[in-house]
Amino acid sequence: MSGIRVGRLGSTGIYLHPTLIAMAGISIVSGYGLEFLIFMSGLLFHEGGHLLKASFEGAMVKSVHLWPFGAVARLERAWQLEPRAEVLIAAAGPAHNILMATASWMIQRTVLSKLYPGASFPWLDLLIRSNLAMAALNLLPCLPLDGGRILRAWLSLQTGYLQASRIASSLGVVTGLGMIIYGLTRFFTGNPYDPVGILGGIITWGALAERDNSSFHSVVKLLTRQEELGRRGILPVEQLVCRADLRVRDVVLRFRPARYHIVTVVNGKFRELGRLTEGDILKAYYKGEILRRLDSLLQESV
Repeated sequence: MSGIRVGRLGSTGIYLHPTLIAMAGISIVSGYGLEFLIFMSGLLFHEGGHLLKASFEGAMVKSVHLWPFGAVARLERAWQLEPRAEVLIAAAGPAHNILMATASWMIQRTVLSKLYPGASFPWLDLLIRSNLAMAALNLLPCLPLDGGRILRAWLSLQTGYLQASRIASSLGVVTGLGMIIYGLTRFFTGNPYDPVGILGGIITWGALAERDNSSFHSVVKLLTRQEELGRRGILPVEQLVCRADLRVRDVVLRFRPARYHIVTVVNGKFRELGRLTEGDILKAYYKGEILRRLDSLLQESV
């Protein structure tokens, strides 16, 4: 994930995405420096929510990348997180934006309106709107947004991590392209400063990067299964029933996080031919035999 490093917060590296730097320059030159600072306050509060919740879940944040739509935290050994923890960490950012917007609205209604009757506070209105917009955008169910991470965590319990990542990243590509088309339409109809198209490009870029990295992350999760068992002491077992003509690749796609899998192999008449452990499947997978049939693998394990 590209970015320019601007410092460290403890052991966490802080990076600015080039588009955010460009956005800052354009805002200052255009006379919207105050508006940009208000936006950045919401962005930093958003990321603070992720960092705080990650620390509660025992995850170490390796780096934080600030984007125009929010921030992306890279967690050290993120594959050890349970889906529940991934959901809570992802949801903490938008929740903090909603908290800031609510607190700002209450201050405006209960304090400032009494101290300065009839006065308006456009900067506070902007703070409220920008935080609500940031929360809404990040809750879209597609990668690389927080909503996509929540969706992936939930889907991983149904389909496995790799397939869940591909679904969520594909939704990100579709969403991003839709925003680009909308932005171009606005541009050619006399609204050249609408930021939706630019955000769509960033989301598309991030979604493609997530899709490219999904296979690597899935393999890392599987490689550390033994380490996970050593750390927890116990893992629940999940049993899969598969046709004998299925390939190793097809079965690995169904493996779910925080589970140990036993595969029962059956023929076309649903007669049991034998059983394979997760270790048998992964051994063939790591040897590059991803297209090997289960019946062939079963004969070798006997």
